[in-house]
Amino acid sequence: MFVTNNGNVVEDVEIISGESLRGWTVDVIDDEFQLPPGETREIQVRATPPSELLSDDTYRFTVIAQPEGIPVAGQPIELTVVSVTSNSFLNLSQTTQDLLVYGLTGFGALLVIVLFMRSRAENKRIIRALEEDDS
Repeated sequence: MFVTNNGNVVEDVEIISGESLRGWTVDVIDDEFQLPPGETREIQVRATPPSELLSDDTYRFTVIAQPEGIPVAGQPIELTVVSVTSNSFLNLSQTTQDLLVYGLTGFGALLVIVLFMRSRAENKRIIRALEEDDS
């Protein structure tokens, strides 16, 4: 968001965010400052969704930029934020999911090979024991 002083004097500007609703929080970074005539300043507004958000959500809120102590000169700005929840397993990135799948597949293949080798060794011991019993 950008704030411009179109007047001819230095203004003490304050940025007011509306009331937080539905668990969302709105923070204005550097919400009070002085702005010389003709200058423009970028203001960062951070909207944070609730941590227990389970589905996509659109949040609309108002931020007001006004000269300090003169609310009638304020300029309301309507903002909209969209939060998109991840549909992935445990909210992991696609790369992490791929690594997990490949790693588990490799581990499973290694486990099958180890079990096969152990069963062959066990079979050989059984055959030897049976041959010794026959003699």
